[in-house]
Amino acid sequence: DLVRVGGAVMWGLGALALYGFYTAGAQVYVILFSNGRDKDKKFLEEVVAAGGSAVEQVESEIQKRDKAAFPKICRAALGESHHGKAALEEALVQEGAMQLGALKRGLRPLQIVVTVSPLLGLLGTVYGMISSFQSVELAGAGGDKVELLSRGIYEALVTTATGLTIAIPFLLLYHWLSRRVDEIGVNLNRHSRVFLEAFGSGGQGARLR
Repeated sequence: DLVRVGGAVMWGLGALALYGFYTAGAQVYVILFSNGRDKDKKFLEEVVAAGGSAVEQVESEIQKRDKAAFPKICRAALGESHHGKAALEEALVQEGAMQLGALKRGLRPLQIVVTVSPLLGLLGTVYGMISSFQSVELAGAGGDKVELLSRGIYEALVTTATGLTIAIPFLLLYHWLSRRVDEIGVNLNRHSRVFLEAFGSGGQGARLR
C-alpha cells in the first residue's frame, strides 16, 4: 500500500535500497573479512619466516585473499627489493596509498545511497504536494478541500519518510566502515615497517636478491 501511495518514486527508492544492501555487503566482506588485522599479522610472520621463498608465499596469499591490501603491498615491495631499501620503502608507500585509496573508494556507493535517498524522497513529496493542491483546485467549491488536502499531504510525506528510513541506517554503516578503513590504514603502516626492517636491512632482502 505504501508503494502504491508513494507512486513511481517509491520504486526508485526501493532500487536504491537494494543497491545499498548489495554495496554494504560487498564492503563488509572486503573490510572486515579480507583485511582482518590478525590475518595480516599472521601472513607477515609467515612471509618473514619464508625468507627466499617469500615471493611464493605472497602469491599464495593473494590467491586466497584477492581483496586483501597487505599481500599486494608486499608483492609490489618485493618486486623492488633488488634496488635496495630506499626503493623497497618507496614501493611500500606508493602501493599502500593505492590500496588504502581503493578501500576508501569502495565506500563511495554508500555515500550515494545516503545522499540520494532523502533527496529522492523529498522530490516525491514535492510532486505529491503539487498533485494534492491541483486536486483541491479542481474540486472547486463543491469538494471537501480539507479531506482532499489532508489525504494528499499524507501520500506526499510517505516518500520523504521512506527516503530517510533508507538513508539513516546506511549513514551509520558508512561511518562505521570508514572508521574500520582508518584502522586498516594504521595496521598497514605498522606491518609495512616490520616488513621493511625484515627485507630492507640486508637480511631477508639479501637472500631475495
